[in-house]
Amino acid sequence: MKKILSCIFVAIFVLVMVTGCGGGGEKAQPENGVSQQESDNQQAEESSKNVDTDSLGDKLASTYIAMMKDEKYLMKYKASLDMEGQQVEMEATVAVKGDDTAIISKGAGMESTMIFKDDTMYMVDHGAKSVLVMAQTDKVEDETINTEGITYVGSGKEGGLTYEEYSTEDGTLKYYFDGKKLVKITADIAGLTTTMEILEMSNQVPDSLFEIPAGYEKIAM
Repeated sequence: MKKILSCIFVAIFVLVMVTGCGGGGEKAQPENGVSQQESDNQQAEESSKNVDTDSLGDKLASTYIAMMKDEKYLMKYKASLDMEGQQVEMEATVAVKGDDTAIISKGAGMESTMIFKDDTMYMVDHGAKSVLVMAQTDKVEDETINTEGITYVGSGKEGGLTYEEYSTEDGTLKYYFDGKKLVKITADIAGLTTTMEILEMSNQVPDSLFEIPAGYEKIAM
């Protein structure tokens, strides 16, 4: 859970840097072969069996929180960030498998790929066919979003959807459901409100997402 929000905020930060806080990002086309929501829900339930979520009882969000804590999931979403009155919009894919993480974010006609593995961050520029290579430092770890000790606050109805609200040491999270289907997450962390429209969530994570493109120039920082 800690890693997923860290990845989301890193992806949004990179998009802000390359677009100058511009809104109205270009929408990415759906990829072939994405799993259907029913399959995603079944995979989420299977994953939750391996993670202790007893403290959440039968809450709707428990299976998804379990997937995140299990550190093996693929999450695709559209997001908007309210930053000082300006809307930053993006579409992103976050893949996590153990210690490896990949983030592909698209917005304003631009695409950013970040891969974290072997204590190294790789920022891939497909246009320039180059890879910026940086060691992950203690400072980066210290700036991650701490969501350990997530606590259920309450539930309600909003916009025709059922939501469950949770508190963390850094802010609040709201999970929105259409029936039992997770359709949206809002995070209010460190004064920033992020809304994520969930397109897909699954525990099927291709290894290819963590591969550095062959033939690209590597630039060490």
